[in-house]
Amino acid sequence: MTILTALITAVLSNKLVAGLGGALFAMLGAWLAGRARGRRIEQAKQAAARRRSRKTRRKVEAKVAGRSDEENRKRMRRWAK
Repeated sequence: MTILTALITAVLSNKLVAGLGGALFAMLGAWLAGRARGRRIEQAKQAAARRRSRKTRRKVEAKVAGRSDEENRKRMRRWAK
């Protein structure tokens, strides 16, 4: 245990090694923060797409609701080709 403590003390007392370690941790932190930000952006895009989809579905359902099935089939034939 004493040898390990001495080794850690020797490595950390070297300013170059400590600086490189700090830079490595800073880069790791920036990378993780970027990934988290990207995830939030993508989730927001998907949520917006789901909202648009629900809005379109509601509009279609509202238009179709007042017609008979035959009338709806007749109107939608041109889109099914």
